Amino acid sequence: MYYDGGYWTTMYTAFPYECYEEDGVEAYVVSSTQEVGGVNYIIVKKLEDGIVPAATPVLLKCKTTHVATNRLIPLEPTDSRLASIQIDNNLLKGEYGLYSGYTGSGDSGAYGTGRATYDGETMRVFGANASGQLGFFKLSANSDGSAKELTPNRAYLDLTQLTASSSTGVAAASYRLAFDDLTGIDVVAVDAVDNAADAEKEYYNLQGQRVISPVPGQIYILRQGTKASKILY
Repeated sequence: MYYDGGYWTTMYTAFPYECYEEDGVEAYVVSSTQEVGGVNYIIVKKLEDGIVPAATPVLLKCKTTHVATNRLIPLEPTDSRLASIQIDNNLLKGEYGLYSGYTGSGDSGAYGTGRATYDGETMRVFGANASGQLGFFKLSANSDGSAKELTPNRAYLDLTQLTASSSTGVAAASYRLAFDDLTGIDVVAVDAVDNAADAEKEYYNLQGQRVISPVPGQIYILRQGTKASKILY
């Protein structure tokens, strides 16, 4: 799924690995959630060194969809760099189960009980909404009304780690991606911006990249002449 100049997915592995720097692959954890202007956001934090410890669910951002440029380099568990990795908070949880509804065991031991079933009360899965905005959303049921199973080696937002929304008292139906701490932002409506100046309006995302077609519900930096302000579009 394309967003913010790259293609995104979640990943969850039993082994540690390093994102290959020359490919530009980046790994992120979800550090917190915030509500701004009635929209719920997850705040993602980049793992600056690109090293992902074993059993760490992450969001991966890749420059292309070509396998040759999306390399993850497995690391030995004894790699000395792993000892310095400290992830204080990660609201993601992972799923290993490869087998659907499997309850037996194989030649080398038990495989577990199969894939986990999606629980709308405690989980949100990664995807895009109808407007193409990425985030974690509710997963629709199967055609027969039964709950779907989670995809193996992927991650989901674990609602059991969240504080209930102050406005509704329950977890939100969806959480959109944000790359900045939104606390303290003075969010105003687009119409509230002084439009008296003749200068053209220019919109930028929170990474400073210009946005040609702003999307309603997103936070942008609006520049008009010499004035700049953060707005909820």
